[in-house]
Amino acid sequence: MNKPTMRYEPSQGFAFDGAGDMQRLSTLATEGWRLIGFNGLSYVLESAPPDQLIFALDYMYEPDEEYFALCRASGWEHIVTMDGLIHIFKAALGTPSMFSTAESKQKYQRVHRRLLVPVLVVTVVTMLVWWVLVEWGQSWRTQLEPQWLLLVGTLGMFGVAVAVQTLFICTFMPWLAYRLRGWRGPGQVVQSSMRIVISLVTVAAFLWLIVW
Repeated sequence: MNKPTMRYEPSQGFAFDGAGDMQRLSTLATEGWRLIGFNGLSYVLESAPPDQLIFALDYMYEPDEEYFALCRASGWEHIVTMDGLIHIFKAALGTPSMFSTAESKQKYQRVHRRLLVPVLVVTVVTMLVWWVLVEWGQSWRTQLEPQWLLLVGTLGMFGVAVAVQTLFICTFMPWLAYRLRGWRGPGQVVQSSMRIVISLVTVAAFLWLIVW
């Protein structure tokens, strides 16, 4: 028996285009690729007979067995769970949706609330680091000698600023995306608005970093 061929399909981000990811997994299933896991950045698939499947995401922190039993009773089979919170299910084509519109909003509100504390912590840390860099940066530049030491110090400060800014963006952007989805629910208009807001915030953050 031949060993199944493995394939890794990059995720677009559950917060940003989870529905698009699920649609892509359905297409891959018809092409003979079965979802077996998720490695943090990509979906893990293996070759299998083509199948007509639909996929769905749910957000529930460490649910009990009754939760999965209810899903199975509705025709949805659990595939993989990430961080105890994000669950992917599959079902045969034509199976009724797992969620109504109201329930879809509620699931986004759950994860948005769970991300609120990490976002607040990262925001405070980011502000403190920027305050230190701004307050001490000028004095470091005037006191560091020789020139090569000044260059090393400047590059070090820039590296810290980039790392902190990246951490802030990677934490704040998913929270904002879930917040918008929980506010108005999924839809093309919401997705377009969300992408515009996220792009503007990201560009503004890095422009601030460059100008500084």
